[in-house]
Amino acid sequence: MNNKRMFLVFLGGTLGGLCRFSIDTILQYFDSFFMISTIIVNLVGPFLLGLVYTRFNNTIYAPIFITGFLGSFTTFSTLTIHLTVTLEYNALSFYIYLLCAMTFGFVMFLIGIKVQQLVGERHV
Repeated sequence: MNNKRMFLVFLGGTLGGLCRFSIDTILQYFDSFFMISTIIVNLVGPFLLGLVYTRFNNTIYAPIFITGFLGSFTTFSTLTIHLTVTLEYNALSFYIYLLCAMTFGFVMFLIGIKVQQLVGERHV
């Protein structure tokens, strides 16, 4: 990987991390036990991944958006921690949270692909 692409992935990661932090900060006042900011990010992230994957896969832009921005915007480690805390609290809440995060995240990914296919090719 050349230095320019590494810098762009770094830049994408920085922006994704800042967006994630901003959402966490804004929603901290509305957060319940279900950590609503993580659910929102883990639903919006796969949707954006569907859009970006369909549009930019196998291009020079894929690492910037997928690895950089979305890699730091959505975090599986945070999801894992929240699932562990939820399981310690209540098994039913754990399964509801797991269903929301994983199943609906995958559905949002598929919707992102379909939206991009409907929008069609856009030249950047």
